[in-house]
Formats: sequence, structure tokens, C-alpha cells
Amino acid sequence: MNLKPISISALALAGWAVIATGAFAQQMTLTKDSLPQITTTGTARASDKPDQATIYLGIRVEKPTAKDAADEASKASKTFLSDLRSQGVTDADIRTQQSQVAPIFDQERAPNGNMTRKQRGFMAVQTFSVRVRDVAKAGEVARRALQNGANIFNGVHFELADPRARRIALGGEAAKAARNEAEAYAAAMGLKLGRVMVIQRPDAEVHFGAAPAAMRMQAADAGGSGETPIPLEPGMVDSEATMSVTWELVQN
Repeated sequence: MNLKPISISALALAGWAVIATGAFAQQMTLTKDSLPQITTTGTARASDKPDQATIYLGIRVEKPTAKDAADEASKASKTFLSDLRSQGVTDADIRTQQSQVAPIFDQERAPNGNMTRKQRGFMAVQTFSVRVRDVAKAGEVARRALQNGANIFNGVHFELADPRARRIALGGEAAKAARNEAEAYAAAMGLKLGRVMVIQRPDAEVHFGAAPAAMRMQAADAGGSGETPIPLEPGMVDSEATMSVTWELVQN
């Protein structure tokens, strides 16, 4: 885990004017209704190795009738899904993304020059998301699916299994960065931090790595005929969180 706290601050003083001479500022009477405030924003970032991957696989078939297309797609899907389960993928980690049967038309030019549509059959498509909890096995899982009937490989999404824990950790680091900066500004004015007035935490951002599109197409075209796992590089998952905090400023 690599935490990198960074802070970006905005200073807000309200209720009284700050005069350039510290002596005058020390003579100011700070009442309950005129306490100045300071707001700072801390940012924390981290880069982690992903610990799970989601692969997007499926089957597309064309047949003369809707029933034949649906039956063939279902048969092929059951074959490669069964192989996934034999590799340790659980039912909870397999989700249907799309299930569709639709007519297919060809464009033809009529003798009069107009374009017409002629139905040539039906298409059935079934796609699935498959969560792989061992990132190192993602390429092998994809290869075996293509070898066992799947002919759609729409890429892979590398991620953290527990992003909430990362957000909480980053939020704490961001809050510390905000406080450190606020204390520095307050000390420079001969003041110190008082009560916390406002805490705002925008949603943390998490950026995921994914296989390049060209790699996805090459893998699907290969049809999984070889025995080499599809080369998938997980990279790093970059996360970021910010925390804005407003304090009262009081005299030392």
C-alpha cells in the first residue's frame, strides 16, 4: 500500500479583519459571534495491485430459426460456463449481462436500384460477467472459455475486492493533510485551531486498469485454440480521496 497525502487549501477568514501587524491582531477581542474560521482541503492518493478481475465473455450464433439460434447459444453457454465452474468460479461470481434473439437482415439492391432488406435468419447472443478472485488466473480463465465455446471476449476489468476499506483509509489520510495545513496557517498568524465546524468528504474516486481494446479483439479472433493464457496485465488501481474541514481559529 502506497499512500501519498497531498493537500490543497483555501483560507477563509470571517468576522474580523486581519491586520499586517501581529501585535494588533493579538489585541483583538474575539467574541463568540466574531471568531474567524479557516477551511482547508486535504487530498490523499494510493496505488494498489488489484486483487480480483471481472471478465466479460459470451456467445453469438446465427441460425435459420429463432428457436435454433436460442438453443445453440444456450448449449454453447452451458458448456463454457460448466468449465468455468470446474476452475473454481462460483455461481455467485457469474452474472448474465445480455440474452437476446433477433432477426438478421442483409441489404440487397433491387433491379430498380433501391436498397431492400432480406432476412437471412436469426441471431442469438448471451453474454456474462465472470468475477475471478485470483488475478493471476484471469488470462487462463478467458482462454479456456474461448476454447470451450465462447466466441465473445469483451475485455477485463481489474479492481479491488474491498474498495470501501481503501476509501476509509484515504479519507483518514486526507483529513490529516487538511489539519496539518490548517495548523500551519493558524500558527503563522499566532492562532490555533478551535472547534471543527464543518466536515465535507466528496466521494472518493477509484480508477481501474483494463486490457487494451486491441488485445481484446486479438484474443477473440484467436478463438482460444492455443494453450497459452491470454496475456492480461492488471497494472495498478489508482484511488483518491479528498476531505474539506472548517475550524474556528482561537488565540493561543
